[in-house]
Formats: sequence, structure tokens, C-alpha cells
Amino acid sequence: MGLIGKSDFVQLCLKNDDELADIFARGTTPEFAELVGYEFDGFNTMDLTQLIGIRRFRKGFLAADETVGSQEIGGYNVTVRPGPPTAEWDIVYKKGKPHRHSPYRVYRAPAGDKEDKYPQSLLINYDCPRNPVWNPGFLRDYLVKVTPTNPDLFLGKAYVALGSLRVYVSYFVLLRAEKVDPATVWG
Repeated sequence: MGLIGKSDFVQLCLKNDDELADIFARGTTPEFAELVGYEFDGFNTMDLTQLIGIRRFRKGFLAADETVGSQEIGGYNVTVRPGPPTAEWDIVYKKGKPHRHSPYRVYRAPAGDKEDKYPQSLLINYDCPRNPVWNPGFLRDYLVKVTPTNPDLFLGKAYVALGSLRVYVSYFVLLRAEKVDPATVWG
């Protein structure tokens, strides 16, 4: 497929669920090193996310967090103003800093675990100690690299955890945006 750059990101954002399911199934497991220290522009493909203001977002990935061990990394979301996938990502600031929220843990789900839906993916698990009670601890995202040779473009599949049940919500697309200094993320 050879997807590279913003135009390929936009093309993925506009695909339907059947097309994205095929791409997701062929995806490969991202390496932590491809994610850590970067923020990625993100786009939810489900139309409803536009109405509730979460269609566009940014995700960051970090190695330094109290929840992180050698087999997992951490991350967070950044609020972005609404718009189409072709527009620049306009970050929302609070108190002079990007509005970072909803931390998560990223790891490979153990084989046979209730989270082990897609062995070729990394699990983004929002059920982590750093999240306040009102944050989305019920979300589970599965992330794959779209092509093995492109470390900048990723496809995710979001679920809601209801006890042991996992309910599909939407696909989302990530494109590498910028390097981030871990010391400035939560401080």
C-alpha cells in the first residue's frame, strides 16, 4: 500500500468501516520506539464523534510514568478544535499549556486475556491509576501500524469495556505530528 504523509492520512480518515477492517487486519504491531516521545494527530472515523466534539484529537506517548514498566509505555490525549482531516490541528490550551488529559497505558495484551482481541496490535488501556474516576477508564483501543515500512501512520480500533464484554465504537487514524519533551507534559 505504501501510505506516506498527510494525503494518505486523509484518505484513511475517509474510508468506511469495511475498508478499515481490512487494513487493520493486515496491520503490524507498532514498536514502542516508534511511538515514545511523539504526539500524533488523530481522527475518529465515526460521524457521531463530530457531534460530541471528539472527532479530532492528538495522542502522545511517553516512557516515563509511574505506571510504566519495561513491557509498557504511557500516554495521554490532547484536546483539538473541531475541523476536517485536511485542516491544521488547532490545539486547545489551558493555563498556557496544551490541554492534555485522559492518560493511558500501552502494552501487548497477554495471550488469552480478555483484552487479547488482536494479537498484532498494542492495547491502549485507559483503566490506569493516573485517571480520575470521571475519565474514560472504560475505553480500550487497539493500535496497528498500517504498513511495516511506515513508522508515521497508525490505525486504531476503539472499544468500550463493559465488564468482560468489549463493544466496538469506531476506528481512528494517527499521523506523527511532533516530538514532545516528556518533562513538559504533566509539569
